[in-house]
Amino acid sequence: MINYELLEKLRKDKKWSYTTLAKKLDCPVDIVKLWETGEMTPSETDLVKIAYHYDINVEELYIEEEPKREISILTIIFLFLFGCVVGIFTSNIMYTFIFPILNIFLYICIYNLYKYK
Repeated sequence: MINYELLEKLRKDKKWSYTTLAKKLDCPVDIVKLWETGEMTPSETDLVKIAYHYDINVEELYIEEEPKREISILTIIFLFLFGCVVGIFTSNIMYTFIFPILNIFLYICIYNLYKYK
C-alpha cells in the first residue's frame, strides 16, 4: 500500500508546488493531487519517477498493511455464555436474555471501530 501522507510530506519538504512536481513527472497536476489524497494509486513507472526525484528508494513509498482481523465465532459464543451467566446471577430473567445480546453487539461495534482506525 502506498504511503500517501509521505508523498505529500516529501513534496512539501522540497517546497515544490503541485505544478512543479507534475512537470518533473510529466503528468497532469490533477493526477498528483489525487495521488496525495489517496484517491488514485500511482503506477509502478510513476513510483520509480517519484522516488528518483525525491532521491529515495521506491520501497520507502510503501507502508505495511496490518493483517485483517476477523470476528471469531468462539469469541461470540464466549460473550453470549458470559452474558447468560451474568444474567442468571442478577436473578433477573430480562437480563438473562438481553445482556448476552448486548455483549455481542458491543463487541462487534468496538471491533469495527478498531478495524477502521
